[in-house]
Amino acid sequence: MGSPVIIAEDHRLTEEALAATRLDFTILRNNLYTDLMLQSLPAAVASGTLLDARGAGRASFVTREDCARAAAGTLAEGGAGRHTLDVTGPAAVSSPELAALVSEITGRPVAHVSVSPEELVNALTSHGLPAPIAALLASFDTAIAKGDLAAVTDTVARLGGRAPQTVRDFLVAHRAALG
Repeated sequence: MGSPVIIAEDHRLTEEALAATRLDFTILRNNLYTDLMLQSLPAAVASGTLLDARGAGRASFVTREDCARAAAGTLAEGGAGRHTLDVTGPAAVSSPELAALVSEITGRPVAHVSVSPEELVNALTSHGLPAPIAALLASFDTAIAKGDLAAVTDTVARLGGRAPQTVRDFLVAHRAALG
């Protein structure tokens, strides 16, 4: 479907394979996991720079816990038919907003710096990340910059029984991990 995300084609083919069967199914398309921020934000706090290739793009980050709650709700419904649901957080957040939020939570200044996807790959590989992983991460940033991951849905609230956790609340709860 034209997604710049390297693994998107695998997901598309899986969905097509399901659609080619006579089976009922519910496909849950989880957005980017808020939890993964705990791998990158400590370095941003330490350096004072949140470096990415997202520009002013937004993503509706969702916690793994909220995804699990939505999946459990889907199973509990026992739904017949064929459904495809986007599982998102409650709001789309930009990197400049994320940098300001991290600064506020940690009390340490963090500035957002957006670079090209190529520059991001070079920066990540120069710090030891394998090139295929760096390219995958940059492909997600490209999708965010395009607006591909900004949609917000009510899937978690509807199926999980409560509103999804905000990025702010997640980061406050994990403040110690930020450095």
